Amino acid sequence: NLSGFTSSTSPAVSSFLINKSGSLENGDGAINADQDTKIYIYFSEAMDNSSITINTSDTSCSGTIQLSLDSFSSCVQISSYTSWNNLKNFYFVPSSNLTSGNTYKVRVTTGVKDGSGNSMSANYPPNTGTGFTVRK
Repeated sequence: NLSGFTSSTSPAVSSFLINKSGSLENGDGAINADQDTKIYIYFSEAMDNSSITINTSDTSCSGTIQLSLDSFSSCVQISSYTSWNNLKNFYFVPSSNLTSGNTYKVRVTTGVKDGSGNSMSANYPPNTGTGFTVRK
């Protein structure tokens, strides 16, 4: 637990954002995202940083945070991530610019845990969402 506080409430993703023309926009259904967008994921509560994992080495869909171009048959490598706001907010940096004209989807798996060790009750988004399209 964090700072001696224990909770039984499951964490949830409160928002998923992308960069578009220098601003942040809701990522699910967004069009014309910047090719060099970061993926911003905000959680409802402080997370256990050790449960936030990414795929840095190949195209497998490993890690608790995933980015895919083909509905998670394979995934895009993510080079790094940063957290702020007491481990509630994170941004993820793809290993290279995303390809114009393509639609990407983000998945947060139930492997993420809050500071009390509670997992999310379902993957986010539950049905893989509509994703976001990168600017042509």
